[in-house]
Amino acid sequence: MVMGADVNHPSAGDARTPSMAAVVASIDKYVSKYAVEVRPQKHRNEIIHEFKEMTKNLLKSFCEALNNCKPKRIIVYRDGVSDIQFSQVLQHELLAIREACKELEETYKPAITFVVVMKRHHTR
Repeated sequence: MVMGADVNHPSAGDARTPSMAAVVASIDKYVSKYAVEVRPQKHRNEIIHEFKEMTKNLLKSFCEALNNCKPKRIIVYRDGVSDIQFSQVLQHELLAIREACKELEETYKPAITFVVVMKRHHTR
């Protein structure tokens, strides 16, 4: 299963609108069909606080689409994480994925690859 996650924040002058967290995941063996989970969350917060619930719902969608077959591997592409937030986001969200898997089935432990994608950098 391939997942993608990001948080979209309101414009700089807007202090009341919540940020929106979105997680998508493939739900077929060809990685061509996707399901999505979107949740509002605290303004300007980059950590996806409901990542466990969102992941569990996406895992259920995968299982339903593939006759109760769970993914053996999960690859997560995470965008929007600064260097300062990197370890906090990784700890929270990786743990959330593991907990979602465990809640789905106690012995379910797929291989997880967590890739942080950084668009705004000066590396060429």
